[in-house]
Amino acid sequence: MHTYRRVLLVEDDPLALLTFTLALQSEGLEVLGAGTGREAMRILRDAAAGVAAAVIDLDLRAGDGYALGRSARALKADLPVFYLAGAARPEFEGARVPDGELVVKPVSPQALARRVREAAARADLKPGG
Repeated sequence: MHTYRRVLLVEDDPLALLTFTLALQSEGLEVLGAGTGREAMRILRDAAAGVAAAVIDLDLRAGDGYALGRSARALKADLPVFYLAGAARPEFEGARVPDGELVVKPVSPQALARRVREAAARADLKPGG
């Protein structure tokens, strides 16, 4: 089992990125932050094997959060993905990736961080995790 679990956090709002980063770190997670989908894919290509979960804002100004989640899962098939959205998304069921979870904002950063930590721990316990 890894001492530090890495989480990819993709959020283009700098204040939200900082807030969620601090909450995730308070749960003992190492955060790889990205402000764009392009930056997130670069991080994933470099560190996919060490990433235990992803938190992706669906409302990125530049990019498609769903497509980013699918691309992340193409690099690491069992990656838990949490999608952040400003409102409920009726299209979510059809667009989601397996193990994807829609999180509607506002959400307590600490509550989200606990959920992500639990998913990262489960991923860490899988063979090859």
